[in-house]
Amino acid sequence: MDVFSCASEDLSSPELVMTVAIVLSAPTSISHLREALWDTVVQKMPKAGARITRQGKAYDFNIPTSFSDTTPPFIFTSLDVSATLAEANVDLPIHASDSRIPCFMPESNIIRLFRGPGCPTSLKDFLKPNVPVLHVHVVVHSDATLIGITTTHIAFDAHGLKILLSAWASATRGALRDIPPAPAAFHPLSLEEKQKRLYRAAPLSQHEPRRGWYALGVFGIIHFVVLYVWSLLKDSEERRVFIRIPKERVLQMKEAAMEELKARGEGEWVSTNDIVAAWLLKLVYAHRRDSTPIALHMTINLRGLLPDVFSVPYINNAVATAPAYTVPANVLAGQPLIETALTLRRALLAYKEDTTTLYSEMVDDALHPGRTLFPCHPGEQFAIVNSWLSAKYHDLAFAPLLGSSKTVSPLWVMPYTQDRSPVPMRAVLAIIFESDDSIWARWALGRKDLRRMQQALLSQEEATFWGC
Repeated sequence: MDVFSCASEDLSSPELVMTVAIVLSAPTSISHLREALWDTVVQKMPKAGARITRQGKAYDFNIPTSFSDTTPPFIFTSLDVSATLAEANVDLPIHASDSRIPCFMPESNIIRLFRGPGCPTSLKDFLKPNVPVLHVHVVVHSDATLIGITTTHIAFDAHGLKILLSAWASATRGALRDIPPAPAAFHPLSLEEKQKRLYRAAPLSQHEPRRGWYALGVFGIIHFVVLYVWSLLKDSEERRVFIRIPKERVLQMKEAAMEELKARGEGEWVSTNDIVAAWLLKLVYAHRRDSTPIALHMTINLRGLLPDVFSVPYINNAVATAPAYTVPANVLAGQPLIETALTLRRALLAYKEDTTTLYSEMVDDALHPGRTLFPCHPGEQFAIVNSWLSAKYHDLAFAPLLGSSKTVSPLWVMPYTQDRSPVPMRAVLAIIFESDDSIWARWALGRKDLRRMQQALLSQEEATFWGC
């Protein structure tokens, strides 16, 4: 075994177990998929075949020096169903009626279709001896292929998993030789590597050692926890909803925003992701009439931000959170969409420009692995915008059969957490997947909040609700 310590970035949510559900547009060969994934992990990305061990608060990746049937790089289960999705009564969210305005729908219970027998459901399961971090379940129908990827969040983030899936898809097309390897010994986020790059330390506040994240004192922690738990108790039934955003409307909104920014003459711009995030925030806070401060955060992919650091593919966690701004809930609900989008863009640009502070924060985080920081002050609320769009899951192209010149791509991609997630998902806005005509997102909130949001949006004719 080759043993490497997990970086602090790997341990932001160690208890979280994810299953990424992928629906391909045609049937595939199960044996072809399995053999291509085996070659991918063994030849190019052995770290994807790691095991996780823990000693106290420290976690390690244990990577076998060789793989075999007794020490497999992953667990692979499958099912061949000689029926269409409709004939098997598989009702996917993509089958919901189309709309020119956003459509909210409840998180469906189809995740069971993407998990094989014995699939891990907790971090404890992954810590058992000889349990790999990667579990794959494939179900082939006569008109589609369902692929479920279950893993611990310690091992992958969204972009890291996409790197592995892209290599797997290339292997199915016979192009694995063109994929650069992800060496097991490449650890750009280890404490030692971070300290090497810290040429000039930026001063960090003891109260705010990471921008937007606070080290509260004893009374501050008590105050925060009491208010947070009370807010959960007042609306204890959590609801998770999918949101389908029509791409045509997004493009229209972006064009209008760019025209307005051009007219202002200040040289500013917004991305499609900025528009989607701003529109979604406006929707999910549409019912809020109070002035409670909302501290907005955005996740950012460090691979794109620090390309010199990530000189080869890196499949483990490489994500930071950039603070956007703190805004009253009623302002977020009511202000023009362009103002929210522009504020998000400005915050991201400012964050990207200050890599000195970023390196200092990364080193400080690595030096304090057991520290708990809070995303807002007591009395405030927070929201985290997590976008997978730049990972481009829609461009995956699998060859369904060995030697086939045709490819199949995802119709839909959505991550799920374990059934009883120990990590609260409320106030996490995840923008996940871009299909031909829609952008898919998800949001978690209380049942009472969902009803109030539904009433507000229906009265404004700003959204439809399917099955909620």
